Amino acid sequence: MIIYNVTINIDETVHDKWIDWMRNKHINDVLTNTLTMFWKQDYS
Repeated sequence: MIIYNVTINIDETVHDKWIDWMRNKHINDVLTNTLTMFWKQDYS
């Protein structure tokens, strides 16, 4: 089992742009990686 965990401190001036990038680009890139077997999204 591979657990992918990222903890990042983001400056407030780029927070909204970073969230958009994470949700629309980075997470999709991770999920399409052949190493990704199981995933769960939770934006709460």
